[in-house]
Amino acid sequence: VSKVNNVLEEEINKMKNIKYTIILILPALLFIGCAEDMPSSTLNTYPTFVFEGDVSVSLAPGEAYVEPGVTALEGDAELEVSVSVTSRFRGYSGAIVGSDPDTYYVNYAAETSQGFANTASRTVIVPPPTGDLTTSISGRYSSTVVRTSNGETYSDIDVWIWPLSGNTYEISGVIGHFYADGRAFGDCYLGTGTVITVNDLSANDIDGTTALFTCFGIHADIVESTFTVNPGIKTISYTAQGDFGSSEFTIVMVQK
Repeated sequence: VSKVNNVLEEEINKMKNIKYTIILILPALLFIGCAEDMPSSTLNTYPTFVFEGDVSVSLAPGEAYVEPGVTALEGDAELEVSVSVTSRFRGYSGAIVGSDPDTYYVNYAAETSQGFANTASRTVIVPPPTGDLTTSISGRYSSTVVRTSNGETYSDIDVWIWPLSGNTYEISGVIGHFYADGRAFGDCYLGTGTVITVNDLSANDIDGTTALFTCFGIHADIVESTFTVNPGIKTISYTAQGDFGSSEFTIVMVQK
């Protein structure tokens, strides 16, 4: 009987070992099977840009822009770069930086061999000439704008006036960039399109056309009777009035 029991115990132990071996092997087989089904992965990389020269360039009035160049890379491989140019104030779009006063953006784009695209840009400032405020109001100004209804104020905002022809000028934002820069809403809220016709600068006699805030769909005008130029302290001040609620603004600009 004891011999029979010993044999049975040996057989049971063998069966247990086989069971444990199967349990240990099965997960490994499942992992190998899943690994074979999983797609291989690669690192997705985007183009990087190496600039020659500065990423922000300020020209003198009348100075032509010379493109210093930019290189796009995928690893060590050089990529083809496409270039387009847009502007802030005049809505310019083209292949080269224009000669008219504006802030231009030179936009670079490239794509890797895997189809991953990236962009970069360079800012080019073509400033307006600086007028003497006796015969010309052209120039760059540091603007302070106050909303009359609640006193909301923004200061040290860069506002431009540039000559068009004869005695006409255009201003970059009729209410001193209150929304675009003061509230940081962006360029669509500049309030552009105001053309100022100077009839008699010594008498502060001007006519102004209506500005449009493109993204709002609202308008504003210079209150012509408030337009005052002071050549001695190099300031222009006026009130602007819109066709929307709480739309009276006082603007004081100091020529830079």
